[in-house]
Amino acid sequence: EFSPEQAVADLVEGLELERTNAQLWCLYLEFSSWHMSQDELQLLCSAALKNAQSYDLFWTVRK
Repeated sequence: EFSPEQAVADLVEGLELERTNAQLWCLYLEFSSWHMSQDELQLLCSAALKNAQSYDLFWTVRK
């Protein structure tokens, strides 16, 4: 059974191991954006772009 909370926890664990993985950041941003304030999301996007410089990530952040 799918659990959004478990998916986010798995993504966090993956990002702890691979901070520069743009695909993980994109997925994490997609899942996290649903329950974050604009300020929290902006900080997360900045961290993602700093750690994983990727055009895929840039377009995910721009959505």
